[in-house]
Amino acid sequence: MIKKLLMLFTLPIMIVTLISCVSSTKYDVIATLYPQYDMARYISGDELSVKLILPYGMSPHDFEPTSNEMKIIEDASLILLTSYELEPWLVDVEHDNKADLEELIGTEYTDHDDHDGDDHDDHDGDDHDDHDGDDHDDHDSDDHDDHDGDDHDDHDGDDHDDHDGDDHDDHDGDDHDDHHHHDHADIHYWTRPDAMIAMVREVAEALAHISPENQDLFMARKEEYIEKINSFSDELNEFLHEYEDTNIKLFIAGHNAMGEFAEYYGFEIVSLYPDFIPDAELTSQELSNFIDLVKENNVLSLFLEPLFEAAPVATETISSSLASEGYTLEFLELSQFHNISASEASENMTLFDIYRNNIENIKRVIKSNYGER
Repeated sequence: MIKKLLMLFTLPIMIVTLISCVSSTKYDVIATLYPQYDMARYISGDELSVKLILPYGMSPHDFEPTSNEMKIIEDASLILLTSYELEPWLVDVEHDNKADLEELIGTEYTDHDDHDGDDHDDHDGDDHDDHDGDDHDDHDSDDHDDHDGDDHDDHDGDDHDDHDGDDHDDHDGDDHDDHHHHDHADIHYWTRPDAMIAMVREVAEALAHISPENQDLFMARKEEYIEKINSFSDELNEFLHEYEDTNIKLFIAGHNAMGEFAEYYGFEIVSLYPDFIPDAELTSQELSNFIDLVKENNVLSLFLEPLFEAAPVATETISSSLASEGYTLEFLELSQFHNISASEASENMTLFDIYRNNIENIKRVIKSNYGER
């Protein structure tokens, strides 16, 4: 009896202690979107703790942090946010080191000597010959393999419905007087490689600000990261050079966030069916409409957003319906640089891996729709 009473007495204490431990977890850096999270963890290495507050597999357009997550954000030494348009729930957060990357990089991505985006209209990747990565042979992208996705075990998607971002409409940006506000044509500015490079620079500077003793190390890793982005960009430009006399238009089924990415490289990505949801059942009318669009545009291969953990129900239905008519349609994923799935995180996927997969799928779709060159 005494033993049972003792257990009943100690159990609430244990629960309170456990909750206290979870809520008191502190990180040096909080990132709100996967790209700056990957940049920060690569540049900081083991010197700083970095957490992605966006749960794996969730769209940033749907995310609202829980009260516990807001506490984690507020307790961090640095917040790397994408923009207040994408993350309005951060507007009213009072913080000494809140880096708004959209404000910091503005729209002048090509004013740095190491990357000139103006030369990309003719798909010439020769401009990067002056990049010498030999100084950084001791740091490879494989260093990302140490990343453990367990940081996100405390995310419960059910808890994100209660937060209302409408309270932030009165934000006037007065805290950012040092940075002129630039309106981007597309909220997804970070998909451009020159914007990514500008982000890498700002992330490195922000990390050095909170950890000045590691500045030289962070700046060296920043150059490595930029060099890797440039190498991917040059590879895609070299491929596209073979199609410079072709007006390339590629289709994505559903939400298209890659408009600025495509514009940078001189081709076009458009949404074939804006309301397409690859993991949902299509009505007979929706199926008919989609198939008509595929045929009208002579599409053999098209993109869709990563499905994360869902099954591509709609894509299978469309493919089988077209196959019955002798028409072969191929769906390929095109990451829009928002996030990765929980399973991809467990496999230590990096932004470099995403870029590599995108390039391979872009090549494949172009070859399918426009032929080998």
